Amino acid sequence: MGEAVTQLCSLVRNVILARILTKTDFGTAALLGMVVSIFEIGGRLSIENCLVQARDGDQPRFMAVAHLVQSQLGVVSTVLIFITAGPMAAFFHVPDAAWGLRVLSLLSLLRALSHLDVFRMTRDMRFGPGVVVDIAPQIVITLAAWPLVHVWPTYATLVWLLVAKQVASTVASHVVSERSYRWHFHLHDIRAILEFGWPLLVNGLAIFGIMQGDRFAVGIRFSVADLGVYMVAGSLTLLPATTLLKLTGSLMLPLLSAAQDDASEFRRRSSDSAKMLSLFAGVYALVMIVAGGPLVALIFGQKYRDAGALTAWLGLAQALRILRGIPTVSAMAKGDTRNLMFSNMLRLSGLALAFPVAYSGGSLAAIAACAAGGEAIALVGSFWRFCRMHQISAATYLPPLLLASAFIGLSSALAGFGVSNRNDWLPLAAATVLAISLCGVHLTLFAESRRWVLSMLPTSGSLDSPQETDVTHTH
Repeated sequence: MGEAVTQLCSLVRNVILARILTKTDFGTAALLGMVVSIFEIGGRLSIENCLVQARDGDQPRFMAVAHLVQSQLGVVSTVLIFITAGPMAAFFHVPDAAWGLRVLSLLSLLRALSHLDVFRMTRDMRFGPGVVVDIAPQIVITLAAWPLVHVWPTYATLVWLLVAKQVASTVASHVVSERSYRWHFHLHDIRAILEFGWPLLVNGLAIFGIMQGDRFAVGIRFSVADLGVYMVAGSLTLLPATTLLKLTGSLMLPLLSAAQDDASEFRRRSSDSAKMLSLFAGVYALVMIVAGGPLVALIFGQKYRDAGALTAWLGLAQALRILRGIPTVSAMAKGDTRNLMFSNMLRLSGLALAFPVAYSGGSLAAIAACAAGGEAIALVGSFWRFCRMHQISAATYLPPLLLASAFIGLSSALAGFGVSNRNDWLPLAAATVLAISLCGVHLTLFAESRRWVLSMLPTSGSLDSPQETDVTHTH
């Protein structure tokens, strides 16, 4: 629920900005965020995940070393953003926005000074403090967004809102922590962090190409207003997918890591996770492919009503990305961070197609189709490497993947017949019917999913038997 609130607040802010700002101002704000993300180093090292996965990640010394590494990487990122602000702004033909980049360089430094204790707590499945750190600043800044943007309808307002949000998040991380914040130099722990993180650093650069590369292609070839349209469709498809990935990843990683030395138990937990992720991906794809266009116009305004095909392709790409969470998180629980790096390198194949398509005069939807193709290649490659490296049969994951794929194919057929381009309620109704059908078939076929759903419901008289209680608690 905390992750849902966080992403909902982000969506609300994007809606406010898209409705009040011009397409050009919205596109400028998007460019600033893209440039800042280029130089983010500490976050790509995934030090917080190292605290969860490492066997001695609960030790105070290890956390102090992690704080030291994180802070120094933050300083490097801040300096890089500050000194390149002018050239980057000029490259994208927005030289007047260089000041905004220099101000946003503070984000990396503020983020690097955050306390990591909230991530250590997740080792024991304690998510409350982390939820507070995430949602409290989000809610405050979202409430302030409308009046501020209404009074100052310019991208500069977003710059200061982002800085204020990061200040609040950093302060909150220190307030809810149980341990004192300190630095410590220990060569062995630094090597352990870097050994865990260097594939993720490379992977983070690949993720930048994945998440921002197609937007760079749009920003270089198309107008800033076109980039605003691409960003609107991207935000609608990205936020729900990110919510699902963060939620399932936060739950899956500690559960799978706890069973990393028990092959049979690990295989069972990974299989159960695959069933749920397949269901989430299928329902998500049905909504975005069939009803994505009307949702964009309904949420962001009629000036974006022509983004239906673009939203459908981006939705398909994000659905495949959700499915890719099955092998990548399972591999990370084994300490294998190279799987994520490997799959994201494959995902860059979509970016390799996007630039030629953009320069040859292709549409925004064609660029998004390249992203979907890259995700499909990455999904297959990630599963192949995970099953091969960890001796798990691919047949373990095949049934739920085939079921989700069948419904995604059906929704794509409906979109091909033009259902998703209608501006009435038919696309929403069709997406709803398909999503309910997928849920019904999935819960009928897979007992583990039924038990998972039952475990989240209040205990009723029919579930009071010892046998049912044990099964529910197990799952």
